[in-house]
Amino acid sequence: MQARTGFTVVVCDQAGCCPKPGRREVLAALRAVVRTHPYGVLIRSGCLFQALRGEVSPCSHGGVHQAGPGAFVLVQRCDTALRPLGSPVVAGPLHEADDTAALCEWLKKGIDAGEPLPFHLRPVALGHDG
Repeated sequence: MQARTGFTVVVCDQAGCCPKPGRREVLAALRAVVRTHPYGVLIRSGCLFQALRGEVSPCSHGGVHQAGPGAFVLVQRCDTALRPLGSPVVAGPLHEADDTAALCEWLKKGIDAGEPLPFHLRPVALGHDG
């Protein structure tokens, strides 16, 4: 089945956010998903929550954090011309290999079907649909 939508994945690659034992695996898994999707884009960035410093932030580099170390990923669903569809969502922190696998499975199948991000991966909502 041909993909009807695409996505842009922005992964926080800030030193300290994703511990070394899992860092390579998270990036490798996301690269593998993007490589197989005709409209997938992967971007490595610095802190996704830098603007929230001094505020409540879910990551270890922002203000008050409770999540602990783990990669955070911003996902923007888009059409086949890579124009945004709806609001972006943040997934993470990706503490375990199972978290990364769930995100990758959603990117492979769920996002194109219009399914929401699995609940256990939703720490923060940006904007709203509506």
